[in-house]
Amino acid sequence: MRFPEGNPRRVYVAKSFRIIRIKYFVVSHYNFRIMVNNLKELFFKNKGVRQTVAKNVFWLSAGELGSRVFRAFIIIYAARVLGAAEYGVFSYVMALTGFFTLFSDIGVSPLLTRE
Repeated sequence: MRFPEGNPRRVYVAKSFRIIRIKYFVVSHYNFRIMVNNLKELFFKNKGVRQTVAKNVFWLSAGELGSRVFRAFIIIYAARVLGAAEYGVFSYVMALTGFFTLFSDIGVSPLLTRE
């Protein structure tokens, strides 16, 4: 997308990578809309295999990191609220349920995901 030569908000879009290089950056509503549209295109539209793989790796990593941070806060909160003895019982029960979850799944999740 090119603007007339007299316009100070000239934007060039590289077609191969969809990266915006702004020659004269003027903060305006128009520039914000361009950035939002390019981020939407980057994160929500699949243009090629490399972008799809990179996007999937990003979202899986972000989900895993968010899950671990959430679990860490829950454990800290439970330890403060329950106290030492009750937290020991809580952690014992959570370990047992995690152990029995391994046997209750019996490989059904990959089968359901595939079908």
